[in-house]
Amino acid sequence: MTEFCRNIPGFFNGCGQFSKCILNSAVGRYQCYHISSFDIIPSVGVIYAIMPFVMGISIIGGLGGGPLKGPFLEVLLNYSQTESTHIAYCLMFGSAILNSIILFFERHPYNNKRPIINFQIAIIYNLAIPMASNFGSSLQDYLPQLYILLLTIGYLAIICPIIWTKGIDENNIFQAQQQKNIEIQLQSNDVSQQRLMLTDALNESNHQENSAQIKLLEDELNSKFPIIPITLILFSFTLNQVIIQMRATPRSESIIGLKACTWQNDMMILVLIFANIIYTTIVWFYGRKKELQMDQYKFNTEERYFTPFTRFALIYLGGFGAGFTSSILGLGAGFIMVPTMLQAGLVARCASSTSAVNNLMISLTNLITLLTEKLLTADTIYLFTGLAMIGGLFVTKLFYFLMNKYKIGYIVIFIVFWLGIINILSSIYYGIVTGKRYGIQTLTELQTTC
Repeated sequence: MTEFCRNIPGFFNGCGQFSKCILNSAVGRYQCYHISSFDIIPSVGVIYAIMPFVMGISIIGGLGGGPLKGPFLEVLLNYSQTESTHIAYCLMFGSAILNSIILFFERHPYNNKRPIINFQIAIIYNLAIPMASNFGSSLQDYLPQLYILLLTIGYLAIICPIIWTKGIDENNIFQAQQQKNIEIQLQSNDVSQQRLMLTDALNESNHQENSAQIKLLEDELNSKFPIIPITLILFSFTLNQVIIQMRATPRSESIIGLKACTWQNDMMILVLIFANIIYTTIVWFYGRKKELQMDQYKFNTEERYFTPFTRFALIYLGGFGAGFTSSILGLGAGFIMVPTMLQAGLVARCASSTSAVNNLMISLTNLITLLTEKLLTADTIYLFTGLAMIGGLFVTKLFYFLMNKYKIGYIVIFIVFWLGIINILSSIYYGIVTGKRYGIQTLTELQTTC
């Protein structure tokens, strides 16, 4: 933190916990400086010990480390909003990488032949995520803090009621299953993905004459590591990163020698958009062709994401919104991805798991931005990435075991809801305290100019 402070006692006069008000002789004023992340005094140590546990719960909800930004980074550890967002990128990456590996070996809760990750939706999301994440992280450095706070509160205030409603729906489905009314529930609830098992049985009986082709489609659908979807996702990420690195920023150089704040450099944004339009069109035609083939054999008719085009567009916009808001606000992209996937018909466990894998691509994009623009020190990146990895490796694995054993996957939706409420309260607290300490102009002034 480098806000100007008043070197007098009082909660609203100083810099808050874990920060010091020190005279900056260069400007002749007192400024706030946060202690090093490795100055682990007892109170900081307790917070660090709690973070992996909360991180594991957040990962279960498909959110990663983003929801820790408000309550832990801004409120408890007293980092500035910008610092908290950058540290949240580390938390998101650390929590996503190990969790994604675990999820590749998890199976669908209602069909143990299928992976828990829906790779078709993951393809569509990742057409939008890399570009949207770059736009969000770039804009985050320019917008005044007050705008970001209002966006955070407004965004979560809209999303949380939707998430609560979906949680009630999933809980009703669970209760119906407990009463052995699964068939009735499948007919009456249009958001239920439990239709998978019924659909598979129907496909098997109705299409024996096309068994060879259906077997190929089944093998692709049930594969833990489907080559084509993974290749499409990685190519989208690589394409965007190559173009992004061609563009200079005030803190990083262009790999082709462009200068920041020039029209030639700004033209790279148009190149990025144009390249994404071409690639998205190619992938949409591929997905459409695959689904038309599935229609021909009446295979897995409950799941169509590339057709009609309106459904594809809605999922794509969900991916764009997830990448953009996650990067600009530093929150978990699952706040958008989980509700949109539930609306598309996925059960809660599949929605949160697919969201977690998408979080990996978002956080990887943001982490590259951190490294190339040197927004955090290396020890800070290592520390918070490590804390997130501990949560992803140990705590999350325990919760996955409990959910699989007791079939209570719907709980992840309520986890997402309460983490959203906590972040709303944290944002309100941060805005009030920061405004009182450093003046309202601190919240309203531009953070960076070109």
